[in-house]
Amino acid sequence: MLKDVNLIMNKSGKKVSAKLLNISESSNSSKSGVLYDVKLDLEKRNEMRSHRLVFDLTDGEKTVKNCKIFNIDDKYMKFISH
Repeated sequence: MLKDVNLIMNKSGKKVSAKLLNISESSNSSKSGVLYDVKLDLEKRNEMRSHRLVFDLTDGEKTVKNCKIFNIDDKYMKFISH
């Protein structure tokens, strides 16, 4: 099930809407997940990954802090938080 979320860029405070496809939690308290249909062009998404830009992910109720993109595949972006 897709869930509407916002990425909030830590440096600029800019909000970007996306769909959260899934999220999982590992034993070392990090979380990883997959975002879909992120409302940024491919160049901006690649910039987020290559510059390791940090963002918070929120659905309005819960927030996952200090996320970074580690893979981009077409409309999907994989992220991890620590």
